[in-house]
Formats: sequence, C-alpha cells, structure tokens
Amino acid sequence: MQALFTDAGTTDPTITCYRYTDSIASNVYFLLHFCILRKLKSGSELTIEGEKASGKSDATMYPLNDRTSPLTVPSSYMQIKNNTIGGSKWVQPGQWIEWDVDAPTDGLYSISFRYRQNIKNNGVSYRKLYIDGEIPFEEAQAIEFPYGSGFQAMTLGDGDEQWQFYLDEGMHTLRLEVTAGEFSEIISMTDKTVLELNAVYRTILMITGPSPDIYRDYSFNKMIPETIEQMSDLAARLGEIDQFISQITGSDSGQDTAAIRRIKRNLEDMIDDDATIAERLNDFQNNISSLAAWVLDAKEQPLELDYIVVSGKDEPEVAGEAGFFANAKFQLMQFIVSFFIDYNIIGDSENAYEQSSTVWIQTGRDQAQVIRGLINESFTDDKNININLQLVAMGSLLPAVIANLGPDCVLQLAQNEPLNYAFRGAVVDLSQFDGVESVKSRFSESALIPFSYEDHIYALPESQSFQMLFYRKDILADLQIRETDLDTWDGILKSVLPELQKNYLSFGLLPAMNNYAVLMYQNQGTLYNGTSDATLLNSIENVKAFTMFAELYTDYQQPIAFDFANRFRTGQMPLAVMDFTAYNQLSVFAPEIKGLWGVRKVPGTIQEDGSIDYSAVSTVIGCVMMSGAKDKQATWEFMNWWTSDETQTAYGRNLESIMGTAARYNSANLTAFSSLTWDGDMGEQLQDQRQYVRAIPEVPGGYYTTRYFDFAYRDVVINGYEVREILDNSTKQINAEITTKREEFKLD
Repeated sequence: MQALFTDAGTTDPTITCYRYTDSIASNVYFLLHFCILRKLKSGSELTIEGEKASGKSDATMYPLNDRTSPLTVPSSYMQIKNNTIGGSKWVQPGQWIEWDVDAPTDGLYSISFRYRQNIKNNGVSYRKLYIDGEIPFEEAQAIEFPYGSGFQAMTLGDGDEQWQFYLDEGMHTLRLEVTAGEFSEIISMTDKTVLELNAVYRTILMITGPSPDIYRDYSFNKMIPETIEQMSDLAARLGEIDQFISQITGSDSGQDTAAIRRIKRNLEDMIDDDATIAERLNDFQNNISSLAAWVLDAKEQPLELDYIVVSGKDEPEVAGEAGFFANAKFQLMQFIVSFFIDYNIIGDSENAYEQSSTVWIQTGRDQAQVIRGLINESFTDDKNININLQLVAMGSLLPAVIANLGPDCVLQLAQNEPLNYAFRGAVVDLSQFDGVESVKSRFSESALIPFSYEDHIYALPESQSFQMLFYRKDILADLQIRETDLDTWDGILKSVLPELQKNYLSFGLLPAMNNYAVLMYQNQGTLYNGTSDATLLNSIENVKAFTMFAELYTDYQQPIAFDFANRFRTGQMPLAVMDFTAYNQLSVFAPEIKGLWGVRKVPGTIQEDGSIDYSAVSTVIGCVMMSGAKDKQATWEFMNWWTSDETQTAYGRNLESIMGTAARYNSANLTAFSSLTWDGDMGEQLQDQRQYVRAIPEVPGGYYTTRYFDFAYRDVVINGYEVREILDNSTKQINAEITTKREEFKLD
C-alpha cells in the first residue's frame, strides 16, 4: 500500500505537519481525520511576494530589484521594481523575515519558494522555519537552500516527498530565520581558534618584530615553551574541525577545508622545527587572515526570495528560470528601451509644479535613490517645487560650469571646493536668504568655518567627521599599559610608545595635514592670521608642534604608511589616531575582535593652567547653490529642507538600512548625528570629542599650504633638514601664492 501521512508531533493545535509513513493504522486514522474532521478545497493556492514582508529583524533587509528574469514578480523590462528581498543583507544567524499567510480554508498545504542563492559558491544556505512562532518539527531547524547560478524553485520536503502543513482558516505567520545549520558548532570552535592563533602570532611578533631575521636562532622552545605547546593543541583542534567539516559535506577536499589545512600544516612545520618559525611567520599571519575570512564566509547564509507559494495542490505552480525564448525576448526589450531612458535622472516627477530646481549628486546610485524617495515623500508636494535629481560622474561640475550648463544645486562637494568656486563667482552667497541664521544653528561652528569667508557663507554642511583614538583593550592589558596613559601626548611618548616598541608594535598616525593640525591647535597655534591673507606656519607654536610631529617618525620610528584595518585587526598596531568613520569598517570587517577594542578622545596636550586640550580636526562635505540657478528661492528651499533635522535623520537611517553599518552616515546636523545608535560607549566618546573639534579655514591659494606642508615634512623627516629653516621657506612660498590669488580675485 502506498504510504500516506502521519502527525509529526507538533504541540501547536493550529499547526499540524504531516509526513509519509508506512504505518497502515496511522494511514487509516489520517483518512478518517482528513475526510470527516477537516476540509480542504482542492487547488487552493496563495502567492506571497517576498518583498511584502510583514516583519523583519533588521532594517538593512530592504526590498531589492531584479531585472534578470521575466518570471520575477513583479517584472518589468523598463522600470526598476523592488521585487525580491534578502540577498547579501540577509546573511547573519538570527536575522529573520516573516510574512502573513491568509489560509482560505482549513486543510493541508505545502510551502514552496522561488529563490536565488548564487553567492555561496557550491554551498548551502540554511533557514529555520517558524509557523505562528513555532518550529513545526526537527527538520525545519535547518532547511537547505542549495547553490545555483540563477533562480530556483523548491518545495519543502525530503527528496521527492513533500511536507504537508495543516493550517486553520484565517491569518498565520510564516517566518524564515538565518541559521548556520550543521556548521554552528564548527564556526564557534573556529572563532575561538582564530583568537588563540592571533595571540600566538602576537607572542612571536613581540620576540622577532615585524621583520624577523631568518638567519637568527631565537630559541623559541626555551623562550616561549608554553606557546609552542599551545600551537600543538591548536593544530590538533584544527584537525578535528577538518574531520567534522568532511563528515558534514561528505568530501575530503574543497574550499571549506583548504584554509584549515594550510594553517594546520603551517603550525606542524613550526612545531617540528622551531628554528623555522621566523621564516614562516609571514605565512602564519596570512593563513590566520585566510582562516578568519573563511569563518566570516561560513557564518554568512545569503538567500534572495522572489515569492512564496502556500498551496493545496499536488504540484504547486512555481518555476525557477524562464525558457530560452522568454529570456531572449525580455533582454531584447531591455536593450530597446535603454535608448529612450535617461539613467542619470533619478525618478524625475512627471507632474507640473510652479517651481523647479535641478540638483546634481556625484556619489552613488543607492544614495541618489534614497534622496529621491525622501524628496517625493516630504518635499515636492509640501513645497510645490519639483526637484530634478541627477546622478552625474565625478569631475563633471567644472566643465559644466565653464559651459554654462551647470545645475542649480550640487550635493556632497569636498571641503575645499565651495570656496574655490565662490572666489570665482560660481556659487551663491547663502547669507542673503531669509532664515540662514536658523539653518546655521543646526551645525557646530567647526562645520561652518571651511565654507565661510569673512561674513559670507557659500555652502551648507552635510557630513562631518573628525579624529578619534582607536585602541586594542586586550593588547594594552597584556602589556600592562594603563588607559590613563592614553589621555595625553606626554603619556603616549613617555609610557606607551616605549612599551610598544619594546614589543615590536607600532602607533598609527598618518603624516597628513589634519593630523599635524591636531598638535598645532593643542599648542595654541593657528594656520592663518586674522585676515586670512598670510600663513603662520613658522610661528613659535607651529614650530613646536611640527617638531613634535616630525619626532614621531624620526626619533620614535613610527610607520609613515600603513593599512590600519589590517594592522589593527592582527594587533601589530594596537593604537592609532584615525577618522572616526574607521569604526564602520572595523565593525563590519573585523568581527573576530568585537569587544576587544575601543575608541576614545585623541591624546591631549597639558596647558599652563593644568587643563588638557583635546583638539581634533574636522573634515566636512557640503552642498552649494550655483550662480546660474534659474530659481534661487526654490533651490534655497531645497537646501533648507535637505539639511533639516528630520531629513538628515531619515537619510542616515535609510542609507544604513540599505547599505549596512559600513555606510553609517556621519551627518553634520547635530540632531541627526545624536540619533545614531552606537555599540558600547562609542556615542558618548564621540560627543565628548566633538566639543573639542576645530576646523582648518579655506583661503585663496590655500592649496599651497597643504602642498608645502608635505614638502616640509619630507625635507625634515626624510632628508634631515632643520625644522625652522624649512618652515620659514615654506611660509614665504605659501604667502606669495595667497597674495597672488587675492590680487587675482580682487579681494584686497
């Protein structure tokens, strides 16, 4: 007799899962139960579009658009439609998406998916299934979605046998949650192993330095016998992980085990002959990075869903890919309409409005789409002003201005550009508009300085960043360095750097103008005089700051170029002054050191009265109104709206939801910035540092200041010239250029 169904043992009376069995008694019971107590209208079928989720764990799991297949619902060869969900944003264990399912009648249903998993090459993505908050049965703990180059169709079941779920008539909730499945234990073991391997690497590094002498006998067996024993234990553990993976995948070879086997062999070779540890150290570090990268990949479980079918049919209507001719027709139509669509215009409105303004943005399409959505939602209809938002290539503005074909407004210009255009009469002085003082109050004074000249302001700040001190808590604790020693440059130079150098570790401070300006402002120096017509680079305060800055690279031999993220991650550089936006990069790309690092104010300089000056220097990006704007009042209304508290807050949240934590928006608007959510005490530390933030003003010919600062740095640090002589010469050259530009622009 053909096997039918049996109850799978769910405890929820509203959910019954049926699976095949060979028990005749169970089959008879089921037939009676099904025919008498239950009713199902044969052929009932529900299609739930994936992008229409009723709930999700993270805002980053936003709807996506797919134009690769005519079967994607909804599909368009002309328009960009948000018609799928998930993808590379729905990858971390614990993330979930759920949908409402309105069962038309009591009965048994199968669940099918049209999905795409083309990211995890030759691998499997796992999902945990919940129905009305309950996991129906054990197999639903880790449902496999295999790899494929395109969309695939799958009905839940074991092989050819479909799982059947009993649903009462009415609303139910279906949830899919990311899980690592059978890899959960492996990932946990490997995560712990990576941390221990990094500790082993740092121990060896503190003996050999970053450039070991391969001809020297370091006697590691005598110096670090405990570490050698730990390496042996780690090699054995890696062997266990390798076997575990082979059992799960059913293969003794492949990319899942390659990184593990490489570092295992590396450890065994170093254990067998400790004299080769120095020459193998670089390979060891690279293999640790490879293993950490594998852990990140193994944790990620990407899956993109087009739609879900909940069906009472024996054969649910779900298809993966269209046929050859359907695909060919779809692609041909895309090609034809591409000749009639201007892809630079982001959602231009077709409605007629009393006023209009053309706005250019030079960053990315994701940012432009977010701005377009906000314009449609809260600006165009409210103000009765149409905004023609256009995405243009970097470098397009100058030729357009020269040809008198420029826009009315430009977003996200670098700090030095607004005044460069202003001195040439290409942008509008915003101080003439009503309400400008109220608008300026949204920002800190340091954000406005680079866009201001005398009593005029030529741009409104959009984003602002500044330096912070990044430090590895675990390494400083191992070296017994107190966090209070990080408060001042005295503590850094006298206590911290000697300890780091003794252990072949380094302090990160790039030789850039902004980093020099930190010391300049903390020593009460300033870059220009009060009338901005001469530099004070050779003043007593600046000479003192420049001497200290140069000594970091001459006397203390700190690196002049480095990859911060890599060195900080491995522990080679446990301390660095970096722009605070590096936090976003570390949060995403260095999860293995989560909780082991922190951020605090930059080191300060003790003043004569005993106080500490923690000045840091900001970098600003802003928006301008071009002099050729046809409707200046409409453009000002847009700039006022764009920099408002509500718009900047919404933009930051939407951008992060689309692009993830790595794209966290550092708004110059103080209210919008304070609304960001940070891990630990990051937000508190940022607000603490912000009160000390200073800015470098922009002046005519100011580009010579940066250029001759770089020349002076090289002459002093590399060529060994005397500081005072070099700064005197640089000051003459800079002042000559400033004078020339002031005469050119008729500013005297």
